[in-house]
Amino acid sequence: MADERHFNSYRSLFKIQFKIYEIGGKTLPRPIPLEGLIIGLVVYFPFLPIGRLVFPSHPWLATLAMATGVAWAALQLDPQGKFAPTFIKDLLLYLVRPKTTNLAGRAIQNFHRYRVDWSIPEVIED
Repeated sequence: MADERHFNSYRSLFKIQFKIYEIGGKTLPRPIPLEGLIIGLVVYFPFLPIGRLVFPSHPWLATLAMATGVAWAALQLDPQGKFAPTFIKDLLLYLVRPKTTNLAGRAIQNFHRYRVDWSIPEVIED
């Protein structure tokens, strides 16, 4: 029984993580995931105008820092076996949608609260 391993989804079983361990014969301090490198390159060019606004003298440096941060954040995202855009859509809907919903996803109407006067009439004895 000690040899058993439990997985939450099949994606983690069959997903091979490719990593870059060295560049030009020099070992890196920590391996760079190939997915992270690709995400960083894809995000780099759309962030270039923002990098020019933030750090005009060296825009590529600011853009590289932002692209690295976005790639790191994207690698930390765990879509739990779902297609990533679908997972992000579901996450945003969860954050926006009211937390009291029925099984169909529709908001349950809140009951109106009425204030009740609980005063007891005074009994006067003759």
